[in-house]
Amino acid sequence: MIKIYHMEGRRSERVVWLCEELGLPYELIFKPGDVIGSWALIREVHPMALAPTFQDGDVTICESGAIIEYILARYGQGRLAPAVDSPEFPYYLEWLHFPEGTMANRLMNEKWLQPRPGTFMEQAYDQTMIGVTDKMLKWMDQILAEKQYIAGNDFTAADIMLPLVLNLVQMTGTALGDYSNIPSYLDRLRSRPAFIRTLEICQPLGPPPF
Repeated sequence: MIKIYHMEGRRSERVVWLCEELGLPYELIFKPGDVIGSWALIREVHPMALAPTFQDGDVTICESGAIIEYILARYGQGRLAPAVDSPEFPYYLEWLHFPEGTMANRLMNEKWLQPRPGTFMEQAYDQTMIGVTDKMLKWMDQILAEKQYIAGNDFTAADIMLPLVLNLVQMTGTALGDYSNIPSYLDRLRSRPAFIRTLEICQPLGPPPF
């Protein structure tokens, strides 16, 4: 049985959600209500001590996107991903990786990491980072004006990657209600039975304090 090393409120919830959608058995390893204790458990099996860390036999890997691709390739049986020769496949790949590869990083850079005044990096920041969160959300909103899900009209693993990043957006004070289609999209995701089960399993004591 595969093992998912978890910390409450972290990216490991994506992997649990995927397994719940697929009906794939797994063992979830964490200490409820004890983020530091859960972190210590992960440190025993992976030098980076990141959540999620995933084990399948002799395989131990981290990175939620990589784990999702691994699970779909080994156990997905064509589910939750468009066919390789379909028109949706390139956009599925784009959105499977955009939330972590670009969206989360740009969000943090714009909202939390600002360079020292008077440096070259301040000028670069002004030119590339200011307004980037709004730009990303507008693009996403435009896509969702024409589609039910981010890579088409079918739910895929790419959708699993997005709620956590959108939660981070809200934590920075950005109102998702300012965008026409994102709130209803999030409602569709959060109403899925597998998502509801995931929160019950991954946050048995409620959302973590940090």
